[in-house]
Amino acid sequence: MKPQKLHKLLQDLEQELLRLGYTKGSMTFYRNRWRKLKDFADKKGQEYYTEQLGIDFVQEYFGITQDDFSRTLNQAQTQELRVILMVGDFQLHHAVLRRYLKHRKLLTNPYFIETSKRFEDYCVSTKDYSKSTVVHYTKQSGYFMDYLLAQGMHDFSCISMDNNTYGSIKVRKSLEAKDAEERYCKLQRINHKRIERIMRRNGIKSKVKKKYKATTDSNHNLPVAENLLNRDFGTEKPNKKLVSDITYVHTDEGWLYVAAIMDLCGGKIVGLSMSDRMTKQLVIDALHDAYKTSGRPQKAILHSDRGSQYCSYAYREQLTKYGYICSMSRKGNCWDNAPMESFWGKMKQEWLNDQKFRTRAEAKSKIFEYIMIFYNRKRLHASYDYRTPEAYYREKLLLHCAA
Repeated sequence: MKPQKLHKLLQDLEQELLRLGYTKGSMTFYRNRWRKLKDFADKKGQEYYTEQLGIDFVQEYFGITQDDFSRTLNQAQTQELRVILMVGDFQLHHAVLRRYLKHRKLLTNPYFIETSKRFEDYCVSTKDYSKSTVVHYTKQSGYFMDYLLAQGMHDFSCISMDNNTYGSIKVRKSLEAKDAEERYCKLQRINHKRIERIMRRNGIKSKVKKKYKATTDSNHNLPVAENLLNRDFGTEKPNKKLVSDITYVHTDEGWLYVAAIMDLCGGKIVGLSMSDRMTKQLVIDALHDAYKTSGRPQKAILHSDRGSQYCSYAYREQLTKYGYICSMSRKGNCWDNAPMESFWGKMKQEWLNDQKFRTRAEAKSKIFEYIMIFYNRKRLHASYDYRTPEAYYREKLLLHCAA
């Protein structure tokens, strides 16, 4: 939504509060705070109100950082923050929610008129509440906002909710990342504790993480490369450090073996291959895929364990041909390849553990859906400021190309 000039926004908000019957004392308090906000904007040289302006204001004047928004604040901080949140919410959907809910005759916003009626119907039909209970609930902003948010949670991503992939923090980040006009819940900021409460009521849980044991076969006489990566998994440039590994998935037809290559810049999976046999061709096919997908990089470190497939002469020859630098883990040390071990764990716990595959084709389809559709392009990562691997990778790639 286009930012609105601050002085006009505050004038409209003041008129709305007067219409809603706010007292003279309350209006004096609000005007004092808005005057400070206007002076702060002038000092910053900003004519329009933006969310970032409000965040900077409360941080400088009241010591409230953005991380404090979802934590317990004292009464004074809560009151100061509410004033600024009211400005942002009014710009977003021209409503002062708390007063609207207590005095329904003051409702003018079509969105809240329609939604409040739907909430009342929900209380009567779904919860089977008595008339007096419905009246009580519809006057409480907390219950109403829970309803708005519950609808938004089921709307924001069918894939993640159906598979119970996200916890409360990532649900909040996903909701807030969408434009208010595109989501059911139009609240500007959402407390993660409210999301936790709604998830408990609806029986929604993030899947519990399970540990997986490494099963690399390093009992062979093939040459082994030096551990060049040496657990230094950090990088800000794409196509500089990559890791690879093999896992397997059970089907009624037998095992399906999966090889993947991950770029450590964003954790994006750039190479993938699947087969009914765990041979050197499996990892070579994943290498072909990564080389084409990444734009034929040169002198990138490609790390793996010391399994016989990765130590094979054919694989090492292909690495040299493509210009990759080979690196391998120490014997029996899965931590040297921790990002790939972690990725396989995520894929299995979030996507595959509850599945029973009759054929390898079914398993291939599900794995491809997770990696190429969900993980790379939709799954938020806390390590990358709650962005997807694809978004983070593209951002760094553009910066690197522009430099």
